[in-house]
Amino acid sequence: MCRIMVSLRKCSPSQPAELTEELYLMGLLSMQIAENIDLYGLYGNIFDLLNFLSDLKTGKAEEIPPYLLSNVEFEELPLLPEEKALRAWVGGLYRKEVLEGKNFRELLDEIKEKLKEKESLSFLKEIFTS
Repeated sequence: MCRIMVSLRKCSPSQPAELTEELYLMGLLSMQIAENIDLYGLYGNIFDLLNFLSDLKTGKAEEIPPYLLSNVEFEELPLLPEEKALRAWVGGLYRKEVLEGKNFRELLDEIKEKLKEKESLSFLKEIFTS
């Protein structure tokens, strides 16, 4: 969340982030878009994730524990009809040209289509074989 959150002032241990509700919601929507790219990934407490990956590597774990959750793809973002400013922001993001002749939504769909070819949790094999 910190990677996508925008603060109106510089953060420090004594001065927490300051943001509007709209900026906070934009950050949440950005995080959901990013999670939808990682269709076969896991999320949870970082220490739980690291323990699971360590146990998997050493053969102590064979299945994903119930306290780790899988990212789930949703076709549409959870926006209420009255959230017109956020809908406009997402629409603008999706229409923004990011590569010559390709907008953000087209690139996102292309990435997700390529990920469908991958086996579930195949990224773990890449981690442990490198």
